[in-house]
Amino acid sequence: MKAIYWILNQLNNDDEVLSAVETANILVQYRTISLIVLGKKVDNDINVSPKISIIYLDIDIENDELNNFFKINRNNLMIRINELTTRNDLIISTSYLSSYIVPKGRRFLYYYLGNMNSFLSFKEMMRRRKLRNPDNYIFSSQELKTKLEKNKKYRGSYQIYPTNNYYSVLSLNKKNVISCIINDVKDIKVTIEFLNKLEIKKNKYQCNIYTNLEKKYFNDLDYSNNIKIFNEYNLIDVLKESDLLMYFERYYSHSLLITKALSMSIPLISYKNDLLDDSFSIIINPKNIDESINECNILLNKDKRLEKYKQESFNHYYRYTKNIVTAKWLDILEIEDKLLSKE
Repeated sequence: MKAIYWILNQLNNDDEVLSAVETANILVQYRTISLIVLGKKVDNDINVSPKISIIYLDIDIENDELNNFFKINRNNLMIRINELTTRNDLIISTSYLSSYIVPKGRRFLYYYLGNMNSFLSFKEMMRRRKLRNPDNYIFSSQELKTKLEKNKKYRGSYQIYPTNNYYSVLSLNKKNVISCIINDVKDIKVTIEFLNKLEIKKNKYQCNIYTNLEKKYFNDLDYSNNIKIFNEYNLIDVLKESDLLMYFERYYSHSLLITKALSMSIPLISYKNDLLDDSFSIIINPKNIDESINECNILLNKDKRLEKYKQESFNHYYRYTKNIVTAKWLDILEIEDKLLSKE
C-alpha cells in the first residue's frame, strides 16, 4: 500500500483519539500516515509527529444532528476522501461515522475498541446494517474476535490491544481510596447494591464515584459509608489516587480505561472482560452479587492481598506495551499489503 489515512472525528483529548494518534506516531516510522480530521482545527496540546500530515474537513462535529448531516452530505464527503486517497491506500478509523463516507474502491479497517456485549447488542447491529461493512475489523477483544470467526457474515478480523498513551508505573503504596466510574443508568441498581454492602468505612477507605449521571439516580446510596459523588474529573488524577477501580458498565466497558488502570498497577472490580483475569481483578458475578461483594470485603481487609493484586495488575500490563502492540500492527499491515495486491 502507498499510505495510511486514519479518520478521526476531532483532534481532541478523547481517549480513542489519543490512542489513535499514539499508534500513528509509532507507525509513521514505518509507513506514510495522514490524519483526516472531520472536525474543525482547534488549539490543543496533542503531540502529533511532524512526519504525519493532518487534513481538516471543517465539519461542525458538535452538531446534534450529526448522523443526519452525514446521511445528507454522504456523497460530497465520499468525493473529498476519494480525492485525497488512491486505490493503493488503506483507510483506518475508530469511528462508526466513517463507515458512511469511505468510498468504494478504498480498503477500510474499522478498529472497534468496545467489548463483545456492546458489539453484539441489538442497537449496534441495527446501526451497522445502515453502514458500509469494513474490509476487516480490528478488535481489542480476543473473545469477540474468536466468537465472530464462527460467523460467516464477518469476512475477517484482527485482534490488537490499544496503545496506552500514558506512562506505566508500579505503585504498591496504599492510599485508602476506591474509585468507581459509572455512566450508564442500566448499571445503577447493581452499583448501589454493591457499594451499600461494601465495608468501605469499616476498613477506613474513601469511595469516590465519578459519573456524568444526575445525582437523583443515586438516591438510595448510603452516603454515610464514606461515599462521595463527583461529576467532573480528570481520569489520570483519579487513577493516581486510587487503590482500586470499580467499573460497573456491563455492556459498554471500554478497553482504554482498563489498560490505563492496569498500567498504573490498579486492580479492577468489574464484569467479565477478556482484558481482565481473576488473579488481579475481582470479576463480578451478576448471578451472585453477594459473593462478589464478600470477595471485595476480604480484599479491603487484607493489605497483603491488595498489594499482590496491584503487582499482578502491573505484571499483566506487558500485553499493552508499545513494542508488542507495534509488532502486531506491522503484522496486520503486512497482511493488508498482500490482500490489497490481490484486489
